[in-house]
Amino acid sequence: MALATVLPELFSGSTPLPAFVLNPGLLFLLFLGYGVAVLLVREVAVRCRVGLAGLFVLGLGYSILNEGLLARTLIRQTGLPVPLYDRFGYLGGISLPWTAGIGTWHACASVWFPILLTHHLFPQFRATPWLR
Repeated sequence: MALATVLPELFSGSTPLPAFVLNPGLLFLLFLGYGVAVLLVREVAVRCRVGLAGLFVLGLGYSILNEGLLARTLIRQTGLPVPLYDRFGYLGGISLPWTAGIGTWHACASVWFPILLTHHLFPQFRATPWLR
């Protein structure tokens, strides 16, 4: 859960390392938005035995939750984290290029990498649900 909380924000440059140390409230919010959500994604993936492709699809779903409902960037026309996407490729009020890009990013950086790294470090728990 710690990896899922920190990795995407650090790798994207959205949150610099000192912010995690200087602002524990931010760390807690990111923990809820990333760590807890990715733990639940992992549980579904393990219990349903979805494999890597299924885990990626669950990551896309997580991206819709994170960017669509929490950050609301999927419906924003301006002020996107990557300004090149401002007012670009909108259909039905959703930026399709931004949705595809950030969806792939979250599926990989927020879900795949932390879960696969954890499974690599602790292979004995790879197929074991962590929640009851």
